[in-house]
Amino acid sequence: MTAKNKLYHFVGIKGSGMSSLALVLHEKGYRVQGSDVEEYFFTQRDLEKAGIKILPFDAANIEADMVIIAGNAFPDT
Repeated sequence: MTAKNKLYHFVGIKGSGMSSLALVLHEKGYRVQGSDVEEYFFTQRDLEKAGIKILPFDAANIEADMVIIAGNAFPDT
């Protein structure tokens, strides 16, 4: 599987840095999704416009073949 065929999952995707990185990867043709709190943040507007899936935090969102990108805003749990 090539890097562009993998799914990149951002934990805390609504963060200012994470949302920007997710958008850059998406614009370069990578498959991107992420999870975050359900509260609305202005940073999610462009993610939604790009069609990037934003999920609530749930361990069930994580699959073995994903590339996980996690910042330091939330604990590993």
